[in-house]
Amino acid sequence: MADSEYVRTQLLVTRPDRLASIIEALRESADELGWELVPETLGGRPVDPVEVERETRALGGVHPVRPHLVRILSQEVDADASPVDAARLLRRAKSRHTDLIGVELDRIATPDA
Repeated sequence: MADSEYVRTQLLVTRPDRLASIIEALRESADELGWELVPETLGGRPVDPVEVERETRALGGVHPVRPHLVRILSQEVDADASPVDAARLLRRAKSRHTDLIGVELDRIATPDA
């Protein structure tokens, strides 16, 4: 069985119908850490979270499985700045927003040794 490790520089959002509210909740914590968030498609195209929610609602709230990525970038140029860590951001955001659903760590499978 393969192991996995999380990608430190991005999160996976599986609820496009809540993308704007998820970004807002994450951004509060990211700002405190000196990090910037960039919502994207899985193909790397930047998206407007409000527009994604609007499109999803236009479909009656029913959405295909269309996850989005949230890239996490450091705003700090200082070598002593805290390194970007998706798990740290997610823990912090969930501690403040207990209803934060549809966002998770993005994982990469690694083969067994």
